[in-house]
Amino acid sequence: MTVETHVVTLPSGDQLAYRERMGETDPVVFIHTNCSSSIHWELVFDELDPRYHLIAVDLRGCGGSSYLEPVDSIADFANDVAAFLAALDVGPVHVVGWSSGAAIGLQVELKAPSLVRSQTLISPVSARGYPILKKDNAGNVISQQPLATRAELAADTLQIAPVLEAIETNDAEFLTAYLQTLVFNEQLPDALDLADHVAEMLTQEGFLDFVYATAHFNISSVDNGVEQGTGEGMHLRAPMLVLYGTEDSVILRQMIDHTLSDVGSDAALVVLEGVGHAPAIEAPARVATELEAFFGKFDAVSNSVS
Repeated sequence: MTVETHVVTLPSGDQLAYRERMGETDPVVFIHTNCSSSIHWELVFDELDPRYHLIAVDLRGCGGSSYLEPVDSIADFANDVAAFLAALDVGPVHVVGWSSGAAIGLQVELKAPSLVRSQTLISPVSARGYPILKKDNAGNVISQQPLATRAELAADTLQIAPVLEAIETNDAEFLTAYLQTLVFNEQLPDALDLADHVAEMLTQEGFLDFVYATAHFNISSVDNGVEQGTGEGMHLRAPMLVLYGTEDSVILRQMIDHTLSDVGSDAALVVLEGVGHAPAIEAPARVATELEAFFGKFDAVSNSVS
């Protein structure tokens, strides 16, 4: 099946680029994370049955999308995605989000529940956000108080500053090593062109704003050290699937447990043995199998009703 690229202009004036493969099912909308783009989903697109209608969006400032207005919150991204779906006149949709993209998907549902048929969270940041703790130059945590301002986050010498500098200086070599050592765990598929992914990372605007938004995201009922939780997570009702790799060095298992306890949905957890932070790239066939099994439950309900 042919994957085409298009651009939608939002009421805000920002333009969102996206990839689309037409199909006969309810649309499946894929949302990437920071330092990425819709290219993240290309291997999963190849694995999913041709009958699925697939849409992968480039978030504001990422890939082929513009960055006219700086992002301040995960809700800003969610508003973009909701406006994007309205512009395409699609919904309800199956939402699939990776890492911070999962948080955006949850926020879309909170904003417009009728747009979301189901949620799949892949290696998701916690419903309590992703606070960055203060560390020394050796990477040792020296304070349990999370960094809160953009200036504090930009000065983090282990997780944030090196990536920010690499994007600003067009350092493809560093970003390649970053992906290979931190994000990926398994032997990468032969079909993966890592250089293309790094090239997409280098186009990003607003990397630090994305980090700030994720640190301040908190829809739980607890204080994450940066923000008091809103408690909105318990209002989530769409059926939910969570995919988590045992070798994920970015998202701790405790964060997954927090999310499962902080949302109102009855979420099903599938643990992927030997997989790191990027299952859609490391194990695309496995991800596609899990998605099709999950979506198949909705097909069965539709067929029984009809």
